[in-house]
Amino acid sequence: MDNLTNLTNAKNFYDVAKFSNDATNGVMGWMLVTFLLIMFTLMFLRRYTFEESVLASSFLVFAISIFLRTMGLITSSPIFFLGIFVGFSGLWVYLSKKA
Repeated sequence: MDNLTNLTNAKNFYDVAKFSNDATNGVMGWMLVTFLLIMFTLMFLRRYTFEESVLASSFLVFAISIFLRTMGLITSSPIFFLGIFVGFSGLWVYLSKKA
């Protein structure tokens, strides 16, 4: 069991985020990506339809998650999930506009 209050090596926010993601075996990264996806979808709903909001937010979070992966804050699995999600939401928008 890890003592999550013992952050002796944490000098900045990156160290705290990296430690918490490592201590939770990547769950913190998944929660961060899920939070961003929901937040951006709700923000885009003010201006666009639901399908377009899901597509725009999933693409934006996909780009952010690539940046977070290069920093080492998340694993590769959220990027893979978001890539598939962007593809399906793009297909959804395409088919809804076509109908």
